[in-house]
Amino acid sequence: MDAPSRLATVSLFPDWILWVSFSDAREYCCWVRTPEGMALSDGERYASEEAALEAGRIFVYFSLEPEIAGEWLGRQNWSGGL
Repeated sequence: MDAPSRLATVSLFPDWILWVSFSDAREYCCWVRTPEGMALSDGERYASEEAALEAGRIFVYFSLEPEIAGEWLGRQNWSGGL
């Protein structure tokens, strides 16, 4: 049986919602809500909230249309990496 999980963080993108959950098993999971309303997870377990959030950001970035991705990426502060 899966350990109960809690919401760790939420991040918003144009038409997308990204969230990270944290379980009692001390694992983080990445989730996204697509513009079509589907909730998706990559099925991976991450050791840190930052790693799970980065995986979600990469998924969203590569799912955006190239012109939207470029505009959105230009507005971000990536001092800590992608």
